[in-house]
Amino acid sequence: MFFPPKAILAIFACLPLTLCGAFAEAESTSLVYAGFEDGLASWQVTGDVRLETAAPLEGKASLRIGPGAGSVSQRVHVGNGDHLWIAVSYKSEPANAARLIVRYLDQSGSELMRLDSAKDIKPTDKQKPGKLSFYMKEHPLTSDVEVVISKDSVGGYILADQIE
Repeated sequence: MFFPPKAILAIFACLPLTLCGAFAEAESTSLVYAGFEDGLASWQVTGDVRLETAAPLEGKASLRIGPGAGSVSQRVHVGNGDHLWIAVSYKSEPANAARLIVRYLDQSGSELMRLDSAKDIKPTDKQKPGKLSFYMKEHPLTSDVEVVISKDSVGGYILADQIE
């Protein structure tokens, strides 16, 4: 099939507009509360948890868990079959005290799948030190995702911020 040169130019002239439209529809939305400047109101809190305002990781406040065990969790509605990227910036003493858990839940709240940084989410060479993240497609029956940041052991602390 032969296309005249003007037709080819017209096709290539429209290509950027088509690609821009495709990317605009695929734009990501942040569903999880990213910082802690407004406190812990949007999180479920358990144990030795408070805000760190004297020396936060970023901004005016960070999450602090410790020296005792504790956790925060937040459940968000995500639909199903979407792609999901989760990331958290952290500092921890000892180095392996911080834990990121992501629970995939169906409409009734039953757990479909669980990812735990202690065994499933490993830092890669591409990740910056002090940041845990992963990207994946959700289970097809996922209705909600619960993000949990925790510290199980006594002693030490974790600071966490910029949850996306």
